[in-house]
Amino acid sequence: MHIPLFFEVRFMDIIAILSLFIAAIANVMGSSFIKYSSQFKENLAIFLLFNFFAILVFGGSFPFYVYGLSKLKLSIAQPIFLVVSYLLIAIVSILFFKESYSWIKILGMIVIIIGVVLVANG
Repeated sequence: MHIPLFFEVRFMDIIAILSLFIAAIANVMGSSFIKYSSQFKENLAIFLLFNFFAILVFGGSFPFYVYGLSKLKLSIAQPIFLVVSYLLIAIVSILFFKESYSWIKILGMIVIIIGVVLVANG
């Protein structure tokens, strides 16, 4: 029995999308390491250690990012990567860095998600 989806997804597309999710998670981790390291400017060893971890994570995410871009349309892959990165960075910023949020920001995130879904299915 075939159940119609909002858009058809092949198995390799799912792997490519998961690859972009991994790259986005690594991107958020790298950005978080850099942000966290900024509070250790007086302790150069810890500052450099966190920035080194950021470089490793960014570098490690690159093959996943390349794979996702190579298997999906660019007009679909890049928005997926950016939305996942943006949403995760917003969550990390609120939970770990105690940044403020408002209902306008939350509404903006919802609009971005809807936009990506529309672009992916357009």
